[in-house]
Amino acid sequence: MRTKPFVIGATGAGARQRRIPTVLRKMFKLPVKLVAGYVSAAEVVVAIKRNEVDGRCGWSWSSLMKLEPGPLREQAD
Repeated sequence: MRTKPFVIGATGAGARQRRIPTVLRKMFKLPVKLVAGYVSAAEVVVAIKRNEVDGRCGWSWSSLMKLEPGPLREQAD
């Protein structure tokens, strides 16, 4: 994670999705580029599927289960 740059999608200012990658970048000097301004977390997920961004930070377990419950349930068992 320290050598390969990656892009994180986020919603607006003050959102957890934006704070967490900022802290990771500053604290651990990670090459994180933040693309903020998505209207919703669901739009960030669409951006991930389109390969516009590499990921998202600050996912809650309940949000993950709503998004992709099958593979996550298999891993939890």
